Amino acid sequence: MQIELIHISELQEYSNNAKIHNFGQIQKIKNSIKAFGFNDPIGIWNNEIVEGHGRYYALKELYTEGVIVKFDNKVIKDVVPCIKLDHLTDEERRAYCIAHNATNLLTGLDKDILQIEMDTLDGFDFYDFGVSDYLANPIEKVDLSEQGFTMKYPITVIFDNEEYQAFEDYKKQVKTNNDAKAFRKLLGL
Repeated sequence: MQIELIHISELQEYSNNAKIHNFGQIQKIKNSIKAFGFNDPIGIWNNEIVEGHGRYYALKELYTEGVIVKFDNKVIKDVVPCIKLDHLTDEERRAYCIAHNATNLLTGLDKDILQIEMDTLDGFDFYDFGVSDYLANPIEKVDLSEQGFTMKYPITVIFDNEEYQAFEDYKKQVKTNNDAKAFRKLLGL
């Protein structure tokens, strides 16, 4: 697989991407890119984003803000490191988009190991990346059974304080309206 640099204006968002990207998440992705560079190329199919919408939004904002972005220890401007997935059929591309988004929700973090790693790394503000939010408000299990859902695998959802409150408010609204499709979309399922 070869990484290609594609001008950001040539990329298109996938209009049926079910993954929800909020302001807080995009900010944390931007913070990570500023601190460590752009290290995770976006998967595209005929220049349409299959996976990496959050990174795309973050990179687009960083370029608009005039922030210097590095990839492979080189400064990049107005381009996005991409991996072409053109070998997939249209159906496979759509299915991979769903699978890629959903598999990210299936596990959490080992809080003890995470704390040890963070304690041994000086000079990093893990709040900027959302990690401290996770330690302060871990959601170990989201009970979907009250919504009539059954899950084959447990889910760990990570929110910062503001996102957690919005989730709780939305969960009440969904429960009242019994809007299963909206709830699944909220969780990116």
